[in-house]
Amino acid sequence: MLAGLWARAQDSAETDVRSLAVVRVIFGVFALLINPLSVGWLAGMPRALFNPQPMSIANWFPSFPSAATATAIDGLLVVTAACILLGIRTRLAAPLHALLLIFGAGFHYAFGKIDHGMMFPAFLLLLAFTDWGTVFALLPDAPRGGTANRTVPAFLALLLCYGFFTAGVLKAVFWCDFDPDTGGFLQWFYNRGFFGSRAPLAGVVPRLPQGAFEAFDYGAVAFELAPLPMLLLGRRAWRGWILVACLFHLMTILLLDISFITHMPVYLTFIPLDDLLRRFRGGAPAGSAPGRGAIALVAGVTLWQLIAVARGQDLIAPAEALWRIGLPPRPYGVIVPLCLWTCTAWAVAASIMLPAAGRDAGGR
Repeated sequence: MLAGLWARAQDSAETDVRSLAVVRVIFGVFALLINPLSVGWLAGMPRALFNPQPMSIANWFPSFPSAATATAIDGLLVVTAACILLGIRTRLAAPLHALLLIFGAGFHYAFGKIDHGMMFPAFLLLLAFTDWGTVFALLPDAPRGGTANRTVPAFLALLLCYGFFTAGVLKAVFWCDFDPDTGGFLQWFYNRGFFGSRAPLAGVVPRLPQGAFEAFDYGAVAFELAPLPMLLLGRRAWRGWILVACLFHLMTILLLDISFITHMPVYLTFIPLDDLLRRFRGGAPAGSAPGRGAIALVAGVTLWQLIAVARGQDLIAPAEALWRIGLPPRPYGVIVPLCLWTCTAWAVAASIMLPAAGRDAGGR
């Protein structure tokens, strides 16, 4: 029985190597250009604020990282993100980037709050075992073959299901109380600071009927408890849940200013992106290595980021730097996630509606 369920999970989560390589490039763009993660701001924080979690690696240290340590970590994060993007020894760069994220997260969470950041390093550590670094790569990894390209996405899907299950169970206990005078969604809304919220539709929330808030609470619980059954039902059901997840994240941005943007590359792992790109290009396959223009652009951005790190400056996304020059006044942290989640939802919907080649055609 367990073997049959595992086979169904693999069938639902499986995609091709070229699509995994596209996800690798998307992650590199995200980590280098759109939302670079940094620990530089932690340097020099007061020792009195240092309260690491019991199982945190930060317990091995007396305080927050020094300026030199933070600079070294940020520099390595920039270099490894560039290597992942360009496909330079990805099997080494991806795990190193993940370990740096885990190390930095221990200090991020030393203030007492734990965020939803586990999927990013897990995504990198798991996909390092696939052949995603063999295509669209400047210095490609040697193909491994075997079953990793089929089993690893299934492991990632199960980890994603586990993460949502743990969140959904707690919400089910506290939110599904059949008491219209209490509300989990409303608690989040006012805790986020309604009067200073950047959420585009925050002003609509106080005018909604009371029943809408109950629907939000029960709907969130149902959504977070659904991924494992959807994964086991089949590929189309699994992608349908991912589409609902994209719409859920769009709603949280619009109403709560919560983006969960780091989940985007994880969801795209299960989508046949190469097939979608071929259709967009009229059937023409993409090249197998990055072009000179792409290499020059990534090299320039990497150098710029490294100079900023060496000067002790916080990392800033190049996309955000361009935004500040004179693009629309809406906050970068709202508009960009809205655009990214909209594009992700479109790709997922297209993968469900359009017939694909090969094993994907059955829509299992």
